[in-house]
Amino acid sequence: SKDSELKRVSSTSWLLSMLGLSTIPLGLMDRADEKITSSRSQYSCDILVFDGVTLLAIDCTATAPKPNKVDKIKNTSDYLKLASKLTEVIPVIICGEDCPTVMVDARKRGVMVIDLNKIMEIYELLIVKGLKEKAVTLFHSLVKR
Repeated sequence: SKDSELKRVSSTSWLLSMLGLSTIPLGLMDRADEKITSSRSQYSCDILVFDGVTLLAIDCTATAPKPNKVDKIKNTSDYLKLASKLTEVIPVIICGEDCPTVMVDARKRGVMVIDLNKIMEIYELLIVKGLKEKAVTLFHSLVKR
């Protein structure tokens, strides 16, 4: 539902901002700008994240991403790289369930997937144990190609 998607995007943005990352959640109020369809490609992105060097194009999903979701976030990152002239734009999917097989397949296509297991590791390091640097290091290890 739209309400659960808004909560997922908001909570993901919150966790990333707690890691010290600059986040821009897209489509929280109006989703009209979130999806762009051209004759050749489809694009979709829930959150833009910038760490001072790298831009992350993040799509949030409750379930293991299907191949078309992987394609959309990859298309989005490719488009942003061309449009912004940034040296690195990394496509990332944050998934609300464990999906180790999808993580491997998506990585082969250049898309990083962070599943529920890894999100919980980051949360525990950051919030439960207060180990922000370790949480940041883990996050960066998950999104670097």
